[in-house]
Amino acid sequence: MSPAETWWSPGYAVQSERAEFHADATIVDLPGRVLGTMTATADPTAPGPVFIGVARSVDVDRYLGGVAHSTIVDPAGHHRNVMMPMARFFAGGPPSVAPAAADFWVASASGPGQQSITWEPANGSWTLVVMNSDGTTPVAANVAVGAEVPALGTLGNVLIVTGLVVMALSCVGMLLVVRR
Repeated sequence: MSPAETWWSPGYAVQSERAEFHADATIVDLPGRVLGTMTATADPTAPGPVFIGVARSVDVDRYLGGVAHSTIVDPAGHHRNVMMPMARFFAGGPPSVAPAAADFWVASASGPGQQSITWEPANGSWTLVVMNSDGTTPVAANVAVGAEVPALGTLGNVLIVTGLVVMALSCVGMLLVVRR
């Protein structure tokens, strides 16, 4: 998991930039094999329930089109030594329906306190959205994102075995040099 970062907007929503997952035709299910399960959490920094959801970017764009919201453009907040995520604000009005009432979310959670979602990545363009559950302004939550990386376990094992083999060969080489 990433460290939690405060996502804030004077509007009705805060969204991530698009995350693109593409599998080459020769590599089947690349996002799932490389990333495994994705997880995101939102912990509201103000009283009231929070909503967190992930959906195809085209659906999020349609839902937030004309809605006052912010897009996180520097999640780590390293812009100009400011240690808070940088966001771009888009003016507009309120959403047509509360976020939980929309039916396009691939994964979503809503309620008081910290909310968490988990989903399997798939090909396409995806966007993470945080809102107040009732669709009001402003929005403020501590957000963290993480992913399982199944390939890391295998890679770690290969590196350990390779290291042991190299160490054994080095010991044999040292023994041969010492005997001469």
